[in-house]
Amino acid sequence: MKHCDKCDVSIIDDISNCPLCGRDISDNQQVSQTFLCYPNNKTRNDKRNMAMNWLFWIVVVGTIISGIVELLIFKHYRYNFYVLTGAFLAIINIILPIKYRWSFSAISIVASLTLCAYILFLELFTHSFGWGVYYVIPLFLLFMTLYSLTIILIRNYYKRFEFVISLIIFSVLSLVLFLYNYLSKGIIWPSLVAFLTSVTCFIFLLIFRFKKVKQALEKSFFI
Repeated sequence: MKHCDKCDVSIIDDISNCPLCGRDISDNQQVSQTFLCYPNNKTRNDKRNMAMNWLFWIVVVGTIISGIVELLIFKHYRYNFYVLTGAFLAIINIILPIKYRWSFSAISIVASLTLCAYILFLELFTHSFGWGVYYVIPLFLLFMTLYSLTIILIRNYYKRFEFVISLIIFSVLSLVLFLYNYLSKGIIWPSLVAFLTSVTCFIFLLIFRFKKVKQALEKSFFI
């Protein structure tokens, strides 16, 4: 391995110029010392993890302080349930995905489940049950289904099965909502639209995937 003293990176022997600065390193002697390879991701990862750790403790400490202030002033703990659930959403949907670099499918699934649970919490906590189950959650699942399918098709994620799991989960959730609304004699059309759309997207994705596989086989074996 050659070494560029200016950029402080190790470079393979076949390259005569540094790919970063263009400096001629053809006369540089091979070195046995281990240098950081380009790009140096360790420094960037350490900074990202440190920032997420700071953000985590800021959220936790801020939530605790908010709860203590409410107990001291109002002598009860009520409105800080919103703060507590908001902190939970921030940790699950922002801090952990960035720190551990979750995949798109994992982020979409976790975010959808936690947001649906948060909407149900708001309904129960405010004693206004119905608006979330009838309208907000079905329309949110409809949006996530179309968004997931769009990302899969645009970025060619159809080759990996993990990205189909989100569509399956959205289909199951919309079906459960539809059955609940139907049995409870509530408003069923938003959940029915969400369920039919998710099933249609899932079937379309399977057909599209099999079509790609068929084309690959025809191209490989000259069928």
